[in-house]
Amino acid sequence: MKKTILSFFAGMAVFALMAFATADSYQVTKKTAEVNQELGVFIFMDCYPVMQFEELGYIKSTSWSGTYEELKPKLVKKAKKQYPECEGIIIASNSGSCTVIKFKMEDGK
Repeated sequence: MKKTILSFFAGMAVFALMAFATADSYQVTKKTAEVNQELGVFIFMDCYPVMQFEELGYIKSTSWSGTYEELKPKLVKKAKKQYPECEGIIIASNSGSCTVIKFKMEDGK
């Protein structure tokens, strides 16, 4: 009986320590945000993901006379066509091109 109670409290202590460690590992700040997706691809406009990623390549931003909402699906379709493993694009407003990315797993691979 004592072993059961002791094991229970030891398990609760470990659980509590892990919960606090996880909660403190990332701080939400004024620059923290969630990005939108278009056709399943994350779109980063003038910002970068916090999660590690690898650059798959670049696509040229097509010139358009419409709205940003009309441009997004065109860029995503072009990125997915050239890089089928595409998970996100980074659009820099001054570069004229988009960086196509794939996120790395938590172990860095």
